[in-house]
Amino acid sequence: MMMGSAKKSGKPDSMQEVSSSAAQIAGSSDSPLPKPASSGTTQSTAPSAKPPSMESWPPSLKEYVEEVFNNCLPERRDEAENDLRNLILEKHREGTLMTTDWANLDLPLACGAARFRKPSSKKKQAQKYQPNVPISSRKRKDPHGTQAVYGDDEKRQSRLKRFQREETPRTHVAHSLQHLDINRHDSIVGTSSSLEKNYFRLTSAPDPATVRPPKVLKKTLELLKKKWRDEQNYTYICDQFKSMRQDLTVQRIRDDFTVTVYEIHARIALEKGDLGEYNQCQSQLKQLYAMGIQGNVMEFTAYRILYYLHTQNWSDINSIMFELTPDQKHNDLVKHALQVRSALSTSNYHRFFKLYMSAPQMGGYLMDQFVERERVRSMLLLCKAYRPTIPLVFLKNELAFENDEDVTKFLKSHHACILSHDGEALDTKSASLKFAEGIKQFSKIDIKGQV
Repeated sequence: MMMGSAKKSGKPDSMQEVSSSAAQIAGSSDSPLPKPASSGTTQSTAPSAKPPSMESWPPSLKEYVEEVFNNCLPERRDEAENDLRNLILEKHREGTLMTTDWANLDLPLACGAARFRKPSSKKKQAQKYQPNVPISSRKRKDPHGTQAVYGDDEKRQSRLKRFQREETPRTHVAHSLQHLDINRHDSIVGTSSSLEKNYFRLTSAPDPATVRPPKVLKKTLELLKKKWRDEQNYTYICDQFKSMRQDLTVQRIRDDFTVTVYEIHARIALEKGDLGEYNQCQSQLKQLYAMGIQGNVMEFTAYRILYYLHTQNWSDINSIMFELTPDQKHNDLVKHALQVRSALSTSNYHRFFKLYMSAPQMGGYLMDQFVERERVRSMLLLCKAYRPTIPLVFLKNELAFENDEDVTKFLKSHHACILSHDGEALDTKSASLKFAEGIKQFSKIDIKGQV
């Protein structure tokens, strides 16, 4: 990753973005929170009635939960569980928990490509079997055309028991459901005054004595911003931000401050190249923005487009483009991201590397993640267009390298450093074979548990 070149190409430090986001927090860290009735704060409350117990869920919902746990990526199991909980609570509030067509509902994003489901044929099977109709009344034609009852009493009872066994939830379904406690995160109010707290995954109901209220969390954010500026200890900062996010989640606090916490953590993760943590923040920000909570929507929309370019998720890119309004498309950040998409889709690498060098805000850090791949692809075209050699100086300027050493390092990393006699040009015929092999390593993208 070109972190060194990123700094020189004008990419900002994450604390520059932190400062601008901090200004959005209403009031000082010592001031009490405004009352919900008079502010724009949106703090969700528990529904008037808890969802029905899991034993009373329809079989299609139980099978849906099982399929989510079976198909979710191991490192994203917590995200899948959280998405399931929110979905079931939402359906309960809408009064459609028992009537939703769970058999044909797509799985959460944490299931990756397996989230898309084909229409289930179980409906037809269910229609064929009618448990309320006595078995003795179901008849079939015998070879002679007369109606005969289905076997003797013993066979009928055996058949009835078999259907009853099929209707009972399977053991591994129950095992999956025990991980999904819908009411586990009923709203609580934290009482802890500790500014720093290590992150631990919850295995039981949260204790209010260990959860920090919003007033304390605001002081924690100011402390973490100062420590990041002074120490740059990402392991510590990431752990502290995750514990802050957890405290906000268990208290069901979704407001401007929540958005600020996720935005700052996302920027820091981008600066350090931690796409796994960035994507978790990005996913939550998308939900918070959809709720109407204010934040840097256009900035993170642009980042999401660049992230999908890294993962080559063209369907989601098309979805974002479809949702953008004309005004949003003219936003400088979004406009740059769309230009990058256009350059890649048309294989205009000259334009792509110009956009890479002029990426605004934190966009350059995301482009660092896939610039190596695009350099290899561009070399495949250059080696076909230039024969027998191509000057190294041209490669440095065209592919946005910082210096000659970076060019040589790039060529050696792909075993393509095959130079002319004077050492000033690349033998394109021999190098093209090496790059054809090198491009294969980018066929699968390590997205570290992301969508």
